[in-house]
Amino acid sequence: MRVTLLFFGVLSELIGEGPIELGFDGPATVGDLRARVQRGHEEAADHVARCMVAVNREYVADDRALADGDEVAFLPPVSGG
Repeated sequence: MRVTLLFFGVLSELIGEGPIELGFDGPATVGDLRARVQRGHEEAADHVARCMVAVNREYVADDRALADGDEVAFLPPVSGG
């Protein structure tokens, strides 16, 4: 199974702006993906932990199962005034 990852805000600076394709050998959830991104990008792990995640442009929880071809966006909290 392959999914496409998109990173926004500070994550696009720490991890990269372009889409990243990532493969899994078996079933996976958003939580599995979040943990894998944290392990692979320790400099961004704290930010990834606090992100909202959208799969195919719909906000989801970490228990959401991923499917082949899903687009997964990591959206960090935004602050401002």
